[in-house]
Amino acid sequence: MAAGAGPAAHPRPAGDDARGSAGTRLGDHPPLVRHRRAAVADQEAEELRVALSDRAGSMVDFGITNSMRSSAYTDVATGNQRSFAADFPAEQLRAFYGLSGIVGVSRDGMGTVGGLLGPAGYESLPDELRDTTVLNRMADTTATPGSASCGVTSVTGTPTIFCSLAVYKRDGGGAASGSLIMLRALDAGGLSFVGRNTDDEIQLRGAPRADSVRHEDMSSLIGTLEVHTAVVGTEVAVQSTVTGVDGVPVTFENLEERPVHAAAVRSLTAIAIAVALMMVVLKVAIGRVVRGSIRDQVRPLREAADRIMESRDLSGRLPDSPHPDLRALSAAANGMLAAFEAQEAELAVERERAETRRQEEQSAEERTRDETLRRVEAESEQIIGGIAYQLGDAIHEVDTVRESVQNINAGAATAHEATEQMAEHAAHADRAAEALGVSLPAAAEMVAVIAQIAGRPACSP
Repeated sequence: MAAGAGPAAHPRPAGDDARGSAGTRLGDHPPLVRHRRAAVADQEAEELRVALSDRAGSMVDFGITNSMRSSAYTDVATGNQRSFAADFPAEQLRAFYGLSGIVGVSRDGMGTVGGLLGPAGYESLPDELRDTTVLNRMADTTATPGSASCGVTSVTGTPTIFCSLAVYKRDGGGAASGSLIMLRALDAGGLSFVGRNTDDEIQLRGAPRADSVRHEDMSSLIGTLEVHTAVVGTEVAVQSTVTGVDGVPVTFENLEERPVHAAAVRSLTAIAIAVALMMVVLKVAIGRVVRGSIRDQVRPLREAADRIMESRDLSGRLPDSPHPDLRALSAAANGMLAAFEAQEAELAVERERAETRRQEEQSAEERTRDETLRRVEAESEQIIGGIAYQLGDAIHEVDTVRESVQNINAGAATAHEATEQMAEHAAHADRAAEALGVSLPAAAEMVAVIAQIAGRPACSP
């Protein structure tokens, strides 16, 4: 299982002495070379570390937001792919979060839902990502809520960044139903995304170059980065290697122009010294010529030399002279001034290029900040939408309960009314029976009178 790494730099292993994979020591180079290459390595590797950690961090943010949803908890536990696809739309995950896949893994290490994110929706995972051994290296279903694990795997042949979080119910209680694993393949699109954040063209290698020099390691969210540099023609190759959870190393390489700051300082120093020496020699020569009675021929050269020294304008030139020796000296001095002027122009171009690079880096940072803002806004809209949907369900349930209570009250009123009617009918029956009991003796007496009149014995009723 991968473990997330913090931002602090890793110390070099004891006894390694900054030795690269090819056995090259940084200490074998002159101090100035060591300093310049170390500065390039630190700057470029730090930019790559930040870009990779930012990529993994956006995946972690998405995972934290969605790994504690009741629907995700149920989808992973039951393996309901249709519900999972509705909760995590493939197009939205590709467009807004830059993911290339998402997998729900059950507690027993089986991939139950999700897949690769294709143009038409979810696609089946490759066989290598269905292997429970591979999934168990990437996921930790016992992790605490909101705790992420990130790393790199190359089991499919294409290096892929992943981050996983255990899936819990909304309140974070109970046991996790499994894990969510977010995937981002480092294909052409993935490397292009990382390169936009570093303003470099990133390439993948199987290992650092054979003549590489080892520098300080750096830690990132996807693991420890082993930093190497190698000279490639007029450029420096900065290589950062991270070992995946499958034991396969992945090397990121970008090429940078070799630093020219020290060379520029040396060139400017040499120019200043050469100009000063040339002017001293020129003054001495002019003084001697003047003492040789050719003051009028020397004066223009001397005045031009004084102007150049005062203004430090390397575009100035000494005038021609009819004297052969002075003409040769003037031509030599003008040649040196032309060479110095060309070097100064090259340094100006380099300074302009450095300023352009700085402005591009600033623009890249602003784009990254805007992208982060858009991502946060999209996540906020998703959370608000989910809350509104749940509130709608709750209101519907309250209305249903209220309607049921009203139906019960109406039924109780009808039953009460029927009971009262039955009681009234019973009272009428009692009165009728009572009247019948009173009428029967009177009828018997009437029958007896009629029988006596008729001369027949009366029948008992």
